[in-house]
Parts: sequence; C-alpha cells; structure tokens
Amino acid sequence: MSLIGFIGVLSVGTVLMDGGSIFILGLAACYLLFVTEFFVRPLSVFQPSEMLMMDNMSVLMVVLSLLVGIMTLMCSQKDFNVSRYVYKKGIEGSVLLVLGLSIGMFVSGSWMLFFICFEGSLLPMLWMIFTWGYQPERVQAGVYMVMYTVCASMPLLVSLLWLYTVGSSDKFLAAKLSYTFWTNTSTLPFWVVIGFLSGFMVKLPLYLFHGWLPKAHVEAPLAGSMILSGVLLKLGGFGLYRIMWLMNIKSSISGQFLVSILICVGLVGGCLANVYCLCQSDLKAMVAYSSIGHMGLCVCGILSGLSMGYAGAACMMFSHGLCSPILFALAGSLHDWSDSRSIGVNKGLNSLLPTFSLFWGMAWFINMGIPISLNFMAEWMLISSIGAISSWLLPWAWLSCFLSGAVAFYAYGAVCHGVCAINSRTLNAWVSSRYYYGCTFGFVFLLFGSFGLDFFIC
Repeated sequence: MSLIGFIGVLSVGTVLMDGGSIFILGLAACYLLFVTEFFVRPLSVFQPSEMLMMDNMSVLMVVLSLLVGIMTLMCSQKDFNVSRYVYKKGIEGSVLLVLGLSIGMFVSGSWMLFFICFEGSLLPMLWMIFTWGYQPERVQAGVYMVMYTVCASMPLLVSLLWLYTVGSSDKFLAAKLSYTFWTNTSTLPFWVVIGFLSGFMVKLPLYLFHGWLPKAHVEAPLAGSMILSGVLLKLGGFGLYRIMWLMNIKSSISGQFLVSILICVGLVGGCLANVYCLCQSDLKAMVAYSSIGHMGLCVCGILSGLSMGYAGAACMMFSHGLCSPILFALAGSLHDWSDSRSIGVNKGLNSLLPTFSLFWGMAWFINMGIPISLNFMAEWMLISSIGAISSWLLPWAWLSCFLSGAVAFYAYGAVCHGVCAINSRTLNAWVSSRYYYGCTFGFVFLLFGSFGLDFFIC
C-alpha cells in the first residue's frame, strides 16, 4: 500500500513540476502509511512477490528514507522552493530518484536487484553534485566517489554471481530455506568474504575506505549532503546486515580473521575520525568526519553477530540518519547567512541568532549521545556487544564516545561563543524558518525514539 503511494508521488510529482508542496505532502502520506504498517503488523519476514521481501529492518530503513526525504525538501531553501520562480528545477526529481532506488534496495527479495539498486543510487547523486554543486572541485569529488564505489563493488558483484551458481537462485528467502545452499556456503572462500565486505565498507564508509566522503559532502548541494548522509550511507550497513542474515561469513578461520581486523579498524578509525573533526575549519567536513566515527561503531555491532549488536546497529543507523542531515542543514543555513562554512567566520551566534544557537547545540549533543536520546541507547547497546566480543576492545569504544563528546562541545563552543566578525556577515541577519521546521521534525524522533526501542530489535 505504501509502496503504491510512493510510486504515485513519483508520477504525480513529475506532472506538477511548478510547485514543491506536492512532493512534501506525498512523502508525508507515504511515511504515515509505512508507520501504520510497522506498528499494526510487526514483520518477521514478509515476501509479497518474488522480487520483494520485507522484514523489520527493511521497514525501518524505508521509514528513515521517507523521513530524510521530507526533511531534505523542507530544508532546501535555495534549491527547492514552493515558488516556481525561485526553486532550481530538477533537484526534486533527483532526490526522489535516490529515494526510490534506495527503497528498492531495502525491499528487494533478489540479490541481483539488490545490487542494481545499490549501485544505481550513485547516478542521481552524481547528477546532484555535478549540476548543483557550489565549487569547481565538484568534478574531482564526483570522480573520487565513482572510483571508490565502482572499484569496491566489482568484487561484490563477482561474489554475488558465485553465490548464484552455488544456490541456483538469486532470491534471499529461497536461499535461506534451502538445505543445499546452506551446505555449500557452510565454509566460504576467503576471496568471497573479501568481495562481500569490500563494497559495503566503502559505502558505509569504514575508516581507510572513506577518502571519497568528505570531498563529496563538501562539494554537494545541501539536498545532496542530507540524502548522502541520511540514506546512502545506510545502504552499506543494510547490505552488511542482509549478508550476515543470509550466511555466516565467519565460517572459516580466514573469515574470522578478516572480521576481527575490520572491527579493530572500525574502533581505531572512529577515534581518529573524531580527532580529525577537532582539526577541521569547514563545518561540512566536520560533520562528514563525525559520520565515519559513528559508522565504525555500527560496523562493529553488525559484525559481532549478536542480537544486541544488531539492535544497536539498527538504532545507530536510524538515529544517525536523522541527526547527520540536521547538522548538514544547520551548516547550510550558516552558509546561506554568511556565505561561508568556515568556523572562523561563523562565531558569536549566541548574541546574533539565539534560536539557531539552541538548535545547533541540541543537534550536536544528540549526535554525542545525551541520555534518553536514541543515539545514547544505540551507543549503549553497541558498546555492550563490543564488550561481549573482547574486553580489550572496550577502551577504544569508550575513547570513541569520549572524543565524540569533545567534538560536540568544540563545535558548539566555536560557533556559538566568541567574538563575531560583523564585517564578514551579510546584511540580512536571519535564518529561514524552514531549517527550524525540518530540524524540529527530526528532533521529535531522536528525543522520543528510545520509548519505541523494541521496534529496533531485528
């Protein structure tokens, strides 16, 4: 029902291109339908056709995609406006195309369709970077993005083709229930495990595979940054979860060794990424590096193979998928106001924009993981799963959380306190209320999402 509604939004939106309200209204209606389905019928595994398969994780990611889509269109003050004379024609089509391909991946019942949607979502994102990017370096950022993702996805495609030859089917549920598939994949070759992990590690991205992410975020428009951080980074986590659900990649000694290496890289790399945040002068780059730290913890939770790790990873992907777009939206509002994303230019906002200072502080402290927020519950479950693997890993997990808090206090203090440089400001000292509306829409789920924690247990 909700999928039919989303298809209706795509068709109606292409006809009514002279305004923007139809897209927000349609996405909100689809979101309400998905929430209704999620609460009325909790899913174990539901397969309405050969090509579609849904479970709790799928519905959760679809709801996240629709939420981020609504927030993106609400906060895109420059690129998407209700007035036909102001908005940049075409960006709403690329946003809907990214959402459609992402949702297609989340509900796909075939791993070949899964791979097509996984890679196809790259094209509209490239279109947004090349067409609506702000600086000439956007071409280099697009090339980095293509090279990293395509080169890492080729081993993934080879592994999926090998999986098809072993199971004689490309359907997730049919392979899961097949005894022949289970016996043939009881011990996976080392190169197959590398193929499965490479594509997902780049899309997350894990530290050491993250070279494309800061460049893509800095050069992308606001809508591109919000969709990239809120939806596209979750494709790698969802793909890793789906592969772990389908088979045991730790079935061999080599697979266990590789998983152990990735867990260590995720923890140490998360700490280093947070240290990089403390050295950044660009607000967008700071938010991008903070995403790498959170995704490192998420990888550890999924690769742990524990129910607590899966639940924590689901909470982290959902909470980060809402909090990171909010931070990008607020950084974009500063760029609209001061024509700069530099921390040195944007200072002393407590006296000039007290409302913005409140939203900025709330967003960073929720991203840090203050108690009762969804980020806090996610970090608590992830640290518990990491401690269950090995107590030697706990200091790195604690250090990552501590550095995340240091980044939050630094980002708040550097922007909201200090002496403002009046000469570097524009004459209109105000921020559009659309940014506040979009951020409030996400804050509700981030602050009160922990009361529905049972829906994140996959």
